[in-house]
Amino acid sequence: MSEATTGRPWLRAAVLVLGGLETAVLSVIGLVALYQALTSNEQLGRSLGWALTAAVAAPLLLLALPALVLGIRGQRLRLALVLAIVGLLLPLALRFLT
Repeated sequence: MSEATTGRPWLRAAVLVLGGLETAVLSVIGLVALYQALTSNEQLGRSLGWALTAAVAAPLLLLALPALVLGIRGQRLRLALVLAIVGLLLPLALRFLT
């Protein structure tokens, strides 16, 4: 039996909420950065847009989407929650380091 059916429905809900919000926010930021990269007339603007798009795509593909998929399937919910939390904290940690 999966963890979602053995008495931890709050864990699945937490993973789905965190993963869904993180996916939505990172998708919007990535689309805005991609739009900036495609429409900028200056080389610096294009370069910054592509760099920001890559910086947003990495945590989205490596942390947020796997957490969301695990939450939807109801499997390995603890791992999914850790992935979702790390995905939220990673951009904050990088912001303070720069």
